[in-house]
Amino acid sequence: MRLLAATEDHSIHFRRVHLEDMGRVRNRTVCSIDGEEVTSAEIGKGYEVEKDNVIPISDDELADMPLPTARAIDVVAFVDRNTTDLIRLGQTYYLEDGFTDHGGVRMAFKVGECIA
Repeated sequence: MRLLAATEDHSIHFRRVHLEDMGRVRNRTVCSIDGEEVTSAEIGKGYEVEKDNVIPISDDELADMPLPTARAIDVVAFVDRNTTDLIRLGQTYYLEDGFTDHGGVRMAFKVGECIA
């Protein structure tokens, strides 16, 4: 099973510009300690254990963590379509069949049971 967006974003998005010459305003990444600009290659992830105590976390460590929700969706309930104002939903999705690894087959069976 795959979860796919059922809607598209048609809202208007603005750019931040310098009003004097309409040049695009960019955000710079600057180190809070030394004030130097850093490149994306110099930026990593860290978890703040307590104020001013951050431990570095690598992408490999994140990939090895057992995250139960990384590839799972908990279906709490199904509601009648006529009882829900769809305009209130921020994003709607639909399930697509055919993605069978990581329990997808079991998911398809469970969704089928709930709908029936």
